[in-house]
Amino acid sequence: MKKNTLMDSLTKAAGKKTLTIEEKISEKPKQENHNYTPASRVGKKAVTGFFEPEVSKVLKILAIEHESSNQDLIREALNDLFIKYGKKPIA
Repeated sequence: MKKNTLMDSLTKAAGKKTLTIEEKISEKPKQENHNYTPASRVGKKAVTGFFEPEVSKVLKILAIEHESSNQDLIREALNDLFIKYGKKPIA
């Protein structure tokens, strides 16, 4: 015989049906609308990479020292890279 939990008792008192584990697992979570894109990102694409934690730390320090943002520093670095390889600095 299943032992009633406090949650079962509260749910029953509220007049709601107590779900079994199987019913809880099979329930689909409510999907929220995550389609909002800030105007500053419209028409742009993320460029990412995975680096050692120290890289992130130094980038943040440089941004503070130069009163800039990580994105501005990465843009600068990408443009320098493009120029080095004979491409237009478009970042």
